[in-house]
Amino acid sequence: MEEKEDDKSYLSMKDFEERGIKIDPNWTTFRALLVAASIAFSKLVGNHLKKKKKPKEKADKNPMKEEKENPSASSGNGRKLLADAMTSHTVFDCEELVNHHQLQKKIDISDSLKEHIEKVRNGTSIMRVIQKSLYFSDVSDYHNRLSIPLKQVEQEFLTQEEKEFIEKAGKLEVLLVEPSLNICGITLAKWNSSYVLIKEWNNVKDRSKLKAGDEVQIWSFRTLEKLCLALVILRRS
Repeated sequence: MEEKEDDKSYLSMKDFEERGIKIDPNWTTFRALLVAASIAFSKLVGNHLKKKKKPKEKADKNPMKEEKENPSASSGNGRKLLADAMTSHTVFDCEELVNHHQLQKKIDISDSLKEHIEKVRNGTSIMRVIQKSLYFSDVSDYHNRLSIPLKQVEQEFLTQEEKEFIEKAGKLEVLLVEPSLNICGITLAKWNSSYVLIKEWNNVKDRSKLKAGDEVQIWSFRTLEKLCLALVILRRS
């Protein structure tokens, strides 16, 4: 049976189950709203992409009449914002609106990781890039990326040459020290207002058993002037 158009506007238990999300009765009201908002946006994007695949109808409708009958198509600016938000490389998930306003106690690098970077990896110029709680899209197999919103980046960890290279090429191959202290190659890219770790991220996430709500850090350091990153798990959800 085909799903009615109106039904697509509302969240149901099925939406949570399809994304592997179990409702926790211990969630605060604020946390529950964030989860619902993230799922609603994900569903909205999915519906939008499905509509784009359908054949276009002739544009013979009166725009003014359509806006009156359909408030969601109200203004040109509103439609543009929605379209911009739905571009494939947009990182949203409420993170840019909420997470950077949360006051988190910043944790310094552990002695063991610092020793590993300096003595085993011959690393220098250690700095914390970001400390954040993982969102559902950060641990989603479909998205396969860790977002590092520019507004949450604590220090400039890229050289001017690296920034120009990413702007031109779109990505930069770097080395990542995982929580296990094993090292792997990963791709650092820039999508709109965020840096992202992509390609190998799903494997890193699976090996580290990361879940939504886990609090993590990304640290940067240099080995023979080459950019390297380190992933730290501070707290499990």
